[in-house]
Amino acid sequence: METAKASLLKSIALLDDATLNRRPDPAAWSILQVVAHLTKSEAATLQYIKKKTQDPAALPKTGIVTWFRIAALVAGIHSPMKFKAPKATADVPESGDFQAASLAWAEVREDWREYIEAFPEVLNHRVIFRHPFVGLLGPAQVMIFLNQHLGNHVRQIGRIRKALDVQHG
Repeated sequence: METAKASLLKSIALLDDATLNRRPDPAAWSILQVVAHLTKSEAATLQYIKKKTQDPAALPKTGIVTWFRIAALVAGIHSPMKFKAPKATADVPESGDFQAASLAWAEVREDWREYIEAFPEVLNHRVIFRHPFVGLLGPAQVMIFLNQHLGNHVRQIGRIRKALDVQHG
């Protein structure tokens, strides 16, 4: 995930803020709005997990159903269907700047790194997150979701760049 994030940021780093804030159409997000959504989504996921994992014994165990859920989510992400972002992560700023967006995402990733390094083994096979579309997921499925979510938005940024005719920095 860090490699994908670094690659994405490198691919847009040479674009000016005016381009990064331009929308291909009024109903679509700009590149920086997509980055803001990714940052907000990763932060909200971690916040939810931290809250829910305070009492590990109260969490149900993962099982085959959690794997079916993530398989359905991955299939949905790779399908031609479009899904609206949940309200909590869809509220992105109208505009921004590359430096601030990069820093904000780096801070969220540092929080994730610290959390993962201290992740209690007792939670490895517990449900720790409720995805808004597919329901309860365990730690492995959450990592798959975050990786697939990022990949989906990398493709979206590619479509935005094409629509704006800014294929190269």
